[in-house]
Amino acid sequence: MKRVDAGGFRIICVILIITGTGLVSTALYTIAGTPETAVFHAPRAAEGVLQILAAAAGLVALKETGRAGTCQIAGILMLAVAFITAACDIFTGQAAAFIAAGTAVTLTEAVLYYRMSKKLMSSRFWDGIKAAEMESIPEGTGKWEERTDPGPVESSYVISSSGREEGCFARVEVMEPERFLREYRRLTGRRLNGDDLRSVKHCSAGILGESVAGTLTSPPVRGIRNKGLSCGFYMDRDVLIFADYSGMSSSILAELNSVMPLEKETPGQVLFEFLEYIVEDDFMYLAEYEKRLDILEDNMTDDALDVPKDFDGFVSETRKELRSLTGYYKLLREVADVLEEAFTQMEDNRSRQLFASLSDKAGRLYGDAADIAEYAMQIRDIYQSKISIRQNKVMQILTIVTTVFMPLTLITGWYGMNFHNMPELGSRYGYLIVTLVSIAVIAAEFIIFKIKKWF
Repeated sequence: MKRVDAGGFRIICVILIITGTGLVSTALYTIAGTPETAVFHAPRAAEGVLQILAAAAGLVALKETGRAGTCQIAGILMLAVAFITAACDIFTGQAAAFIAAGTAVTLTEAVLYYRMSKKLMSSRFWDGIKAAEMESIPEGTGKWEERTDPGPVESSYVISSSGREEGCFARVEVMEPERFLREYRRLTGRRLNGDDLRSVKHCSAGILGESVAGTLTSPPVRGIRNKGLSCGFYMDRDVLIFADYSGMSSSILAELNSVMPLEKETPGQVLFEFLEYIVEDDFMYLAEYEKRLDILEDNMTDDALDVPKDFDGFVSETRKELRSLTGYYKLLREVADVLEEAFTQMEDNRSRQLFASLSDKAGRLYGDAADIAEYAMQIRDIYQSKISIRQNKVMQILTIVTTVFMPLTLITGWYGMNFHNMPELGSRYGYLIVTLVSIAVIAAEFIIFKIKKWF
């Protein structure tokens, strides 16, 4: 959400001070000249005072978030007083053009003031929460930002690595899916087709004899990777092959190889480095996500009406993103478990330990993402409870007001019948008696309300 222009709001406040001072001065001068019409010019003076007070509240609100709600109330009052002032000007015989121009100016000021104060409150609420980037992420992260569109694979990316026996070389290769399907059409009893690689939507892995085949995906994550990974893979003792339409796999392998040459790594170790790279910054991302939710909870004031209308939408979007991440981490853990089992069968203890640690890491990521998703739901529940409390308070006030005026309505209705034989109609002190009785009834009601602790 874009922040409101504080400079523009400050200008509106300055204009209100100037016009308010002018209205008060004009009204006082007119009242001094024609005291008999003072009652009709008083609203203009009140309007000027209200504009000055609203401007002062607006300048304070630029530094104190809690004052933004006061500004909105002041904007609504300025709208109401503008119409009252226009009606009084009509009674005093002011020119229609003067009335129209003055009313248009005051209404425009009030509308702009109200709208900008509302945006000010909303933007302050979202400070540090809905920013496009996370400013607190340390430098050096977000490595995938440069690979938002790497383009298709034009040629294979091959890394030769030492195999288990001297003179035997293993390969790590990225293939075009069509070539992969031609060369590995049948994998130990499983026949592949193009749809297996074109519609990769989740992580999976299966043991095929002494080899493993599966798919790898990673969802886009704001601030870390703008584009997700989607590819297939095949691995045995001597070869690791990625089948990728996007070229993302080739880019990741190239970066891994530039940081730490992979020539001495086995296919299993290269696959571990590949998967570790994908989730390398996710713990930090989830920590920042939790921090954003902490700020969200802190920004929720005691007055539930101060929470912007798009709060529910933000929480819903957060839950969807975290649900996507929890599903991804769960499947990634299953893939790591399958690979751990495969390397146990291959008697490759080093690779087995690596994927056991990856499985544990994916499990912890899954738990953290699930906890944060639950935290988001708790914050929404807090918001809903605040709304309910606010509504209950409003209904309580309305009930008290209705109860206070109910006996007064009965009294006025009873004595509004005007029958000739009603003794109070001719009483000299009837009006005073009814007034005192009404005051006594109101006092008694407030005493009862206080004893019952209804307010």
